[in-house]
Amino acid sequence: MNQTPRGNRGLPAQAGIIKMIVIIVIALIVLGYFGYNLREIINSPDVSENLSYSGGLLTKLWDNFLVAPATWIWDNIIIDIVWNGLQSLLQLSKNGGVVPQ
Repeated sequence: MNQTPRGNRGLPAQAGIIKMIVIIVIALIVLGYFGYNLREIINSPDVSENLSYSGGLLTKLWDNFLVAPATWIWDNIIIDIVWNGLQSLLQLSKNGGVVPQ
């Protein structure tokens, strides 16, 4: 029996993503209804300067603090455990479920 993964409230896990998209679309419609033009807001000098500053700050944060732990997690957890585990499962399925001696 094939079951759909369920979230916290018993809904399918994809319902969270769909719900988020619907909320974003509704928010954009409401902003447009009240006369807000997102293109003008994003292109305004103050917002552009703030976005540029935030991007630079995030780049410095990544380069100076997060790249080393993220690389370690990628190399030691994702690659070693997940990738090698998936390769083992694939090899096991090729052998018809028989573990090679």
